[in-house]
Amino acid sequence: MICGYLLVLAIVYVVAIGGIVAAGAISKACLDGNFCSAGERFLSLAVALAVLGLSAACIAFGWRGRLIGARKAP
Repeated sequence: MICGYLLVLAIVYVVAIGGIVAAGAISKACLDGNFCSAGERFLSLAVALAVLGLSAACIAFGWRGRLIGARKAP
């Protein structure tokens, strides 16, 4: 179940990055060639850290049996 949550989180991350690129907040040159401005670096780092934190939370909650759809029987 944890892997399922992490897969959904990875899909959400890809869609979010696509949306950010479509909105023009991060250029394709930043994603493809790593030619980023300070704002683009900050935004991409913030999104990556958010995904890392959510991944850690999914693993922690899953390990304790607290994920929705994967709770321990009472």
